[in-house]
Amino acid sequence: LEPARADRPRADAGRAPAASADGPLPGPEAGRPHFYDRESEEHPAGTGSHPAGTGSPGRAPSPVYDRESDELTDDGTAGRARPRRARRRAGRVLVVLVALLVLLGAAGAAVVRFVVYAHVVPGIASLPLAEARADVARAGLRLEVRASEYSSTVGAGSVVSASPAAGARERAGTVVRAVVSKGHEPVAVPRLVGVRRADAVSAARAAHLVPVVRTAYSETVPAGVVLAAVPSSGTASYASPVHLTVSAGPAPRTIPSGLDGAPWATVEARLAALRLVPVERLAYSSTVPSGDVVSSTPAPGVSGVAVGSRVGVVVSRGPFTVAVPDVRNVAISQAVAMLTRAGLRVTEQIGPPFATYATTTDPAPGSDVRPGTPVTLYVA
Repeated sequence: LEPARADRPRADAGRAPAASADGPLPGPEAGRPHFYDRESEEHPAGTGSHPAGTGSPGRAPSPVYDRESDELTDDGTAGRARPRRARRRAGRVLVVLVALLVLLGAAGAAVVRFVVYAHVVPGIASLPLAEARADVARAGLRLEVRASEYSSTVGAGSVVSASPAAGARERAGTVVRAVVSKGHEPVAVPRLVGVRRADAVSAARAAHLVPVVRTAYSETVPAGVVLAAVPSSGTASYASPVHLTVSAGPAPRTIPSGLDGAPWATVEARLAALRLVPVERLAYSSTVPSGDVVSSTPAPGVSGVAVGSRVGVVVSRGPFTVAVPDVRNVAISQAVAMLTRAGLRVTEQIGPPFATYATTTDPAPGSDVRPGTPVTLYVA
């Protein structure tokens, strides 16, 4: 048995209790809470109320509180409370069923997540493709290369990105699509040919290229200037080498052979063709005809002579000669001394026995003769 709750509204609130034919209800009945048995829907004895249809003559039935419907029945019966109670129970059952469905759904989601989708996508960003493929295979998934792209941060042949992302749960055999790096985007090759070596090296480095320098002789490009570059234009791979050939100027010369004894004009032309500067110097020679080359400095066969160097060339003036002195009207003894000092030999005197002065010579005075030439002195 439970008392009617004071906070529930009552159908007869504010209404005076019904009086019987004999007068007002006895004192104990007035203001007493009404009770009822939910199972038998009968009032307990001593409450002053009676089941429906059994009230005392002349007394109105006492109101009955229906807890299931939150109402009091005026006829003293609980017949209308039973359908309401059934609906209430059905509502409770529905709540329980919904809770069970929620639990089953959560369990199913857990099964799907941790059993069906039990394969976690590994992190493969920045890994080489072969290593990334192995990691994905160990996770029970498959790797496919979706595309390739340039990357300034990921090396060529390594994974830039993947989908699904790392940490995602997938079914066994799910394809993980990867984007593979092609390395850094190609760079433009700057103008390098015809540029001074230092400037070309700086330009190549500024373009993210690695300059590789060698030198070579050139007859046309000044020393220190780039005469060739590979590549010389277009684009090149990032940080790839660019080969620069820098001019060392014309190749050193070797003094040609066959100069000695050759005519001066011929030797001059040959040295000028080598871009050397021939310098003539005349000298007597008793063995080399006049006008032919006696010698050169540097000598024939000498190598490493820089272009523009001076080459001294000795050109023969022929044998050394002396002029026969003029001894006419000179005392004989003095005339002989003059001829001897000139390197000549007086081999004969022709004239009277008592001659005292020279009259002429043979060869004649003023003639060019070699030193040691015999001279005939005429006297009178």
